[in-house]
Amino acid sequence: MIHSCSVMDPEQGYLYAPKLLKERFGDNYVISEAWINKICNGRVIRPNDGKVLREISDDLRNCEATLIAMKCLSEINTQRILTKIVAILEIEVN
Repeated sequence: MIHSCSVMDPEQGYLYAPKLLKERFGDNYVISEAWINKICNGRVIRPNDGKVLREISDDLRNCEATLIAMKCLSEINTQRILTKIVAILEIEVN
């Protein structure tokens, strides 16, 4: 949805992304939950999987920018969510 914002001037994209999300999802709670679910549920980074690591990194940056713009960063700053993020970033080495 907001991938197009990444090719804009950073200041413009930063302001435009929350507007797009609000149009699609309607309210800040739904938007923040969608981002948190995207970050916390899904991919696990395998050793030497730079592509997935880059995707997760981009998602984290976009999530942070969106939540800051909506003044909702505290939604992701909980022990439960941060523990999930750390678990995703832990790479198994066998």
